[in-house]
Amino acid sequence: MLFKKKSPHTGACLACNMLVLVLLTLASLAAFLGVLKSHMPSTGFVFGSMTGSLAIMAFVISVSLTVHQLKYCAGGKCEMCNGK
Repeated sequence: MLFKKKSPHTGACLACNMLVLVLLTLASLAAFLGVLKSHMPSTGFVFGSMTGSLAIMAFVISVSLTVHQLKYCAGGKCEMCNGK
């Protein structure tokens, strides 16, 4: 790389943050598949069901947590290692 930026995280902290990011990304993908499955059963499109609403809420929450964790992995101030 041309520009190397020093990470504000220690090695263990960065590994822990990356693991959480990967798990949240997998949860977001699973929530997206849940949205697709709840809105598109074999009979056609279904809107307004309790299952569909809960699936959308789960998807939004998991995506927002993933973006929040990505902010910490990208170099934001770390609460675990205090940026050391």
